[in-house]
Amino acid sequence: MDRAVRGQPDASDHAPVWVEVSDENGKRRRPRAGGKSSSSSHGRKPTASETTRRSHSRPLLVIDGDSFAHRAYHALPKTIRREDGGGAGAIVGFANFLLRLYEAEQPRAVIVGWDTLEVPTERHEKFPAYQSGREFDDELLDQLDLLPEFVAACGFQNAKAPGYEADDFLAAAVAAEKRRHGMALVASGDRDTFQLASDITTILYPVRAGEMARIGPAEVRDRYGVEPGLVPDFIALRGDPSDKLPGARGVGPKGAADS
Repeated sequence: MDRAVRGQPDASDHAPVWVEVSDENGKRRRPRAGGKSSSSSHGRKPTASETTRRSHSRPLLVIDGDSFAHRAYHALPKTIRREDGGGAGAIVGFANFLLRLYEAEQPRAVIVGWDTLEVPTERHEKFPAYQSGREFDDELLDQLDLLPEFVAACGFQNAKAPGYEADDFLAAAVAAEKRRHGMALVASGDRDTFQLASDITTILYPVRAGEMARIGPAEVRDRYGVEPGLVPDFIALRGDPSDKLPGARGVGPKGAADS
C-alpha cells in the first residue's frame, strides 16, 4: 500500500497500491508477536528500483493554463486584490484548482501550457479570422503574466513561447509521454483536446464547479460519433463559433460525423 498517498486527508480512490509477491520456496513465515509478519514492508525505505517503478507508473499531468485562468477570473469576485492593489481573483482561483488537482491525481510531474497573446500563431497566419474579436480585461492579462511564476514556485514546469498556443504544448507533451510508454492526464476546458484521448491519455474536462469529467475514446465517440483522431476533421466540417471557424456550408454535427 502506498501509505504516503492513501494516508493523506481525502485521498483519491485512484492512489496507487503496490503488491510484492514472493513464494519463499512455498513456505509461509509465521507472523511475529502482535500479528505483524516479518516480511512486512511497513517502515522500510523503498529501494531505488521501487521508487523508479512507482514514479513511472504515475501519469504526467498537462494543464491548459489559460483555460482555467480565464474560468477563475470570471468565477471569483473582482474585489480579491493583491497587496499592490492589482487583481488577484484569477491567481487565487487558478492556484486552488492546480493544487487540488495535484493532490487528487498525484502525478509524477506537471506541465502548464500558456498562450502567447502578443504574437500571432501559424493558425492566425493561415486563417486571419481565427479567434478574431476576442478582447480581455487588462486585469486578466496582468494576472496571466504572473501565473507562470506561481507555477514555477510550486516546482512545476511552464511551457510558453511566441507563436504557440497552450494546445500546442499539450499535444507535444502527450506525444512525448506516448514515446516513453507512459500515461498522461490533460486538463482543459477546450474540447479540441478530445483529439488527444487514447488508451493512455485521459482528458479532464470541467463540467461544473469542482467536478471534472474523464474523457477517453469511448466518451469522444459518444459525444461526437467519431474516433478521437478524427476530431479535427469533425470540427473543420461542423465549424466552431468560439474560434470563428465557419465549417462547411450545410454540414451540421451529424453530417460531420457521417462524413
